[in-house]
Amino acid sequence: MSSLTGSICDISNNCQKIILDISNQLPVSYDYPYLGKVWGLAFSSVMMLYLFSFGLGQLIRIVKHA
Repeated sequence: MSSLTGSICDISNNCQKIILDISNQLPVSYDYPYLGKVWGLAFSSVMMLYLFSFGLGQLIRIVKHA
């Protein structure tokens, strides 16, 4: 299935038929090394935020029980 057919209508019921054909489109190529770097940055950011929050929680617990 390489085409999509539909219609768009406005308030006064004037409709336009739309056909989208994607059979002649170029395939999307992903840059996997770049995506790996983005994923690595996101993962390490989440881990650093978790460890920072965990350490801050430990400090607050020490002060609370002191």
